[in-house]
Amino acid sequence: MHGQTTAQEIFRQLCDAIVDAGLPWKRFAGITTDGAPSMTGRRNGLVALVRRKLGEEGVEEAIALYYIIHQQALCSKYLKFDDVMSVVVKCINHIRSRGLKQTS
Repeated sequence: MHGQTTAQEIFRQLCDAIVDAGLPWKRFAGITTDGAPSMTGRRNGLVALVRRKLGEEGVEEAIALYYIIHQQALCSKYLKFDDVMSVVVKCINHIRSRGLKQTS
């Protein structure tokens, strides 16, 4: 995303991604945020906009998890998984360095 990261802009991008992927809103089960105000605002935050959209679609309310990203970061600092994380980082860097190759 470029430009503003308001809740409305993020919501629009989310809606576009769901439509582009051909996913039904009834499959939307949950949303995880970092706890930023644009995500968690009671009336105009991303979670509120998603819940409003699900209500319009007649879909059961989704689960919202806050600060889960920060919790993961904190856990990774205290739990010593260096041997696991080094392999994961090497694999990800290997994949990213080669890019997507299309064959026709």
